[in-house]
Amino acid sequence: MALVVGPWKHAFHVGGRHGESAGSVTAERWDTAWQSTYELTKELYTFGGLCFQHDKFSGFQYQASATVGLGYKICDTKATTLDVQVGAGYTRLRPEQLTTNPNGSITRTVEPLEGGLIGTRGVNYSQALSSSTTLTDKLMVESGSNDTLFDNALALAVKISTKLALSVGYAIQNNTKPPPEIEKLNTLGTLNLVYSF
Repeated sequence: MALVVGPWKHAFHVGGRHGESAGSVTAERWDTAWQSTYELTKELYTFGGLCFQHDKFSGFQYQASATVGLGYKICDTKATTLDVQVGAGYTRLRPEQLTTNPNGSITRTVEPLEGGLIGTRGVNYSQALSSSTTLTDKLMVESGSNDTLFDNALALAVKISTKLALSVGYAIQNNTKPPPEIEKLNTLGTLNLVYSF
């Protein structure tokens, strides 16, 4: 969801995923993000953002960050948009160790809070393939002394009506220093119904 007021653009995102297999929860992730941008020129803008993520199977009870920086619009046409961002901020995360018990249940051991300065890089791409079909790719990287988080989301959306679209997506997330016994790389395929305000 986005709101444009003069040189300001405010974008808000809320997402959630839940999966079960044989009566057991196999996936549960909730995330939210807010970014406000202000146009300095036609191509150059400044931004500030907040991000929070809770994923029961990532090895982190939560990951949160606040960032500020500059963005540049490389291409901004009706069919194609491409912009890059670079910034700095602060991250706060709570690692947890996951232990699988013999009965299949999971024991969670919460670790001490970690926090520190981070550098951020981002790329946002959108390509209209037709009047009803759009391809998007969003890349975000947050790097600090504790961890580097790499998040990429590729999606293909087809409009069903002026307000509704069907979206097929593929997401990749990588933490370079997850807690022990947690895989660094996670991938997820999604099928979503998208509503535009």
